[in-house]
Amino acid sequence: MDNDVSVGASVAIDSSIVWGGWQLNGSHLSAYPIAGGGVPSFEFPAHDRDGFVGVRAAKVSDRSIFLDRDLFTGDENIRVYAFTSQSDGTPDWSFELPTLAGSLPTFRSIAVSRDGSTAAAVGFHDFGKGEESTLYVFNAATGDILSTWSDPSRMQAVDLTDDGALALVSQDAQATLIDTATGSVVFQAPNSGGNSINFRLSGDGSAFVVGGFDFDVYK
Repeated sequence: MDNDVSVGASVAIDSSIVWGGWQLNGSHLSAYPIAGGGVPSFEFPAHDRDGFVGVRAAKVSDRSIFLDRDLFTGDENIRVYAFTSQSDGTPDWSFELPTLAGSLPTFRSIAVSRDGSTAAAVGFHDFGKGEESTLYVFNAATGDILSTWSDPSRMQAVDLTDDGALALVSQDAQATLIDTATGSVVFQAPNSGGNSINFRLSGDGSAFVVGGFDFDVYK
């Protein structure tokens, strides 16, 4: 799989598709069937100009989540789109994270549970030290919002358990475990500093790792 005029920014694999997020010369998403010889079954053009993209996918289900932000037109809000192998280039649903212009997302700013039931996204406002940070939890099939959680500490990444029942939010100063059904805090742990986008949550929710300059395991 390649693209002569774009840069591969993110890749994810679900039960039947390799999803490629491309940027440069027009950000877009490509859906490559695993048995398809490197030819995309469809593509989705995110923006006419370069933007930031990221993609995550369910491991044992036909579901992907695509994140997009236009860096150059002044419309910097984050958008989330959902696809399956049958979407044929049209998102099953989409959502724009409100009042979050100025966010600097990564591909870890979105997540989809292993079973494909639940999706999540985090965003923050760059100005004023992230006073508008919010976690959104979605029904991955319909896009309905299941819960939200807001906090002053900047949210940069999110991970989900296999069934989507718990979300681990990576923040500057802490890691926060959230019950996705209610949006309530289950547990919080301090961050050790450094890069805070790689906090990881086990599939069954029994343990998570908080890393930075060193790392700690919580059970």
